[in-house]
Amino acid sequence: MKNKEINELKMKLSRYTFESFEKEKIISVIFSCMDESIFYPIICKNTDIFSEIAKKFYEIYPDYMKDNIFMINGNKIDENKTLIQNNIDYGSIIEIKNIY
Repeated sequence: MKNKEINELKMKLSRYTFESFEKEKIISVIFSCMDESIFYPIICKNTDIFSEIAKKFYEIYPDYMKDNIFMINGNKIDENKTLIQNNIDYGSIIEIKNIY
């Protein structure tokens, strides 16, 4: 009986693409362009480094891979910091601004 229950739990856990540890949260952030041509959500963890999230965005929108800065609530995002350190939380809208 216990083995069956363990196997069922393992099967349920295998459906998740993220492993979440203590104090981590699975969140969704939204990338948006000034011209409103993009409004794209990405699922991530609040402990992820922002540059990794930006890389996921560029995989979907490679044409936007140029001199951009990312902003949240009027503040420039430090791509080397985590989402927590950049005050990015669930549902945050990340603005993409081209700097050329």
